[in-house]
Amino acid sequence: MRFATHTLAYPRSHWVQVDGLDRHWNRATVDAEILEPSALKVSTHNVSGLTLRVPMSRLDPTIDSMRVHVDEDAVDIPIFRVTDGSPQISLHKRRGHWKRGALATSGPRKNSVVHGPIDDAFTRRFLMVRPTGPAMNDTLGRWVEAEMYHALEEWRAQFRGEARVRDDVELTEADIRTHDLILWGDPESNRMLRRILGKLPLRWTSSQLRFQGERYLPDEHLPVLIYPNPLNPDRYIVLNSGFTFSEFGHQSNSLQTPKLPDWAVVNMTVPRPDRLRNGIAAAGFFDERWR
Repeated sequence: MRFATHTLAYPRSHWVQVDGLDRHWNRATVDAEILEPSALKVSTHNVSGLTLRVPMSRLDPTIDSMRVHVDEDAVDIPIFRVTDGSPQISLHKRRGHWKRGALATSGPRKNSVVHGPIDDAFTRRFLMVRPTGPAMNDTLGRWVEAEMYHALEEWRAQFRGEARVRDDVELTEADIRTHDLILWGDPESNRMLRRILGKLPLRWTSSQLRFQGERYLPDEHLPVLIYPNPLNPDRYIVLNSGFTFSEFGHQSNSLQTPKLPDWAVVNMTVPRPDRLRNGIAAAGFFDERWR
């Protein structure tokens, strides 16, 4: 079995499933071979976690453990059988060596459910959350109002549907449980953003914006990002962004691809048509632990 992927959005083929990557959006490969009815040989690149569900037809049905030769390691693993009786084997890499068992789940980690980039939030059930409080400054307030209107209009124009919208003060626990939340505004204007700000990887006040080790003027710049919702880690929050190809997607569906990664710092003074060329102060991907 030979498998390659660049993202956990596409994690499996047949009996090989990639559970973790060392580095997202770099090519990851798995070559897995059944050596004998109780042994496997696996070679990986850029992979930190694996689940193997070997077809029963290829194995000795009486075995209760299997030796897996994975990269430079040999791991003996007790077999856990799933509903159809097929063996399921989980492995993870720690400090450069493979161990039995699944990847640790403490703290946020990219997986097949939440992995970015920003546009991934718009492939599932989402809710635009409109701010009702006053903005930190006039520039930010005008920018947010214009960009949210633009996002709603382009969703209607390009996808022929009405995006769901909810005021921040009307957001319910059911909304948090069932939607990716697109949060517009800042910690002063949007109640939901204020609620979770302490669990996001940035510092944002009326006097400064600190992100990725840099400082920005909050009356010129604002953060745009996707991140697991601290109140529901199987769903996203997105800050101040609709789908990122809205300027181009109406021209051809070949242009309906992400134009920003997991995060960016946007210069609000640059007009929208020039933004991707001249208005992105910084941009990049979070690592596999959303750092």
